[in-house]
Amino acid sequence: MSEDPGVVRSNVRRLKEAFGQLAMTRKHREALREKVAKLELVFRNSIDVLLLVNPSNGVIEKASDAALTKLGYDPAELAGMRIHEILPDREESPGGGEVAYGLADGVFVDTPVLTSTGARLPMDMTLSLVSGEGGSGLLVTLRDSTQRRMRERELKTRNSALEASLAPLVITEGDWRVSYANRSALRAWRTCFDDMEGVHMRKLLEEGAFNAISQAIVELGEWRGEVLCLRADGDAFPAMASGVLACHPDGGPLCGVFSFVDIARRKELEGRLREMSLHDSMTGLYNRRGFFAVGKQVIREARRRSSHVGVLFVDLDGLKEINDCHGHASGDRAIVETGRLLRSCFRESDVAARLGGDEFAVLFGDSEPGEGELLRGRLARSLSELNTSGELGFRLALSSGFVRVAGAEAVLGRLVTMADDRMYAEKRAKRNERGEP
Repeated sequence: MSEDPGVVRSNVRRLKEAFGQLAMTRKHREALREKVAKLELVFRNSIDVLLLVNPSNGVIEKASDAALTKLGYDPAELAGMRIHEILPDREESPGGGEVAYGLADGVFVDTPVLTSTGARLPMDMTLSLVSGEGGSGLLVTLRDSTQRRMRERELKTRNSALEASLAPLVITEGDWRVSYANRSALRAWRTCFDDMEGVHMRKLLEEGAFNAISQAIVELGEWRGEVLCLRADGDAFPAMASGVLACHPDGGPLCGVFSFVDIARRKELEGRLREMSLHDSMTGLYNRRGFFAVGKQVIREARRRSSHVGVLFVDLDGLKEINDCHGHASGDRAIVETGRLLRSCFRESDVAARLGGDEFAVLFGDSEPGEGELLRGRLARSLSELNTSGELGFRLALSSGFVRVAGAEAVLGRLVTMADDRMYAEKRAKRNERGEP
């Protein structure tokens, strides 16, 4: 008797469904086996201690191999222990709940963990509630915090060093806006961090300086030089500065690191040294070097304006006799008084100098015709008044010679020689009048 075709088709369909379900079950088992294999691989090779905990009772169900190297526990030994047996400072939650024993998702820094020897090891703990078809579990990750704490100490040390640095330090983001300034920088700019944070470096430097500096840093990676720094109150200070591009600590875009050294004091000292190198210490007039350095500028200006210049050469007569008869202190006094006479008789713009010993010179810009006799007459009257006062205790005598030429023809060394020759002509005339050889 033949079977009903409809029944056959139905049986075939059920058979196919059964085979399909069997294939799906096999695939599911294979997928599960693959997941378990991966989980086993992670638990065997993880450098951190991994614990799979039953969230309902806090019992450790699985531990990674790192438990042996980090805590001294055999993974099999940990399985079946309660998590709080190795977390002594965390209290159990008697009320139970989905995540019992006082554990919940989160990160806990420097959590004390008991090792197999009973020692407390500070570790960073991460808790994650995981779930799947087989139920839920609590994954506990324990990482040795020694390296992290060491890095934190290094960062604190570096930050302390930055703050303690006597040099002003400024760090900018990629847009050149201030993200950090140490205490020295805040003192240098006379401000607080709240007012300095976010300020563009352009506003901290003299106008136009930042464009050249930033271009050099971008093209060359660094810049060094002298710059004028501007404060919010309008005051300024000169600084020797450097700037470099550096990698951002978190791997972000490059940041600018600027270091400054306030050189205002150095500038002041340099100015004093320049003054000392150009001025005579006894009279306060220019010395020979200063006379020729400043004199060249006066002559250049005379050439530009097509004016004349004049040089008055002055010699202190009888300095040796003053030293011999009245002592060297009186000789020094004669030199000082000659310098004072030159300063008082002529304009501040005139360049008066002690060229050496008993020789003096004065350079005049915009010299007018007949000026030589006027200048020599003024000096003679002041000298006469000084001698008449009798305050020196000796008689001061001066000889002088004057020369005037157009600025276009002026050569300072030649002018001094010409004025010197005329001074000696006057000195010889005086000797002849006195009948001296």
